[in-house]
Amino acid sequence: MKLSIISVNFKVEKEILNLLASIKKNFAGNSYEVIIVEHGPTADLKGKLKKYPFVKYVKEPGNLGFGGGNNFG
Repeated sequence: MKLSIISVNFKVEKEILNLLASIKKNFAGNSYEVIIVEHGPTADLKGKLKKYPFVKYVKEPGNLGFGGGNNFG
């Protein structure tokens, strides 16, 4: 079974990178994926995510709100 974690990102790049480092450390040996939903502009988050192969990055077509962002993910 695979666990899917969805995180909606709106100008919290540092927190997202901390989250991913924690997940990588604490979920080692488990089957999981993390879906990062980009809610707003970020400097270069997508480029920084390349070192996390378990991450799927998706960009919303517009700001759908928190609930809409989770549904989109």
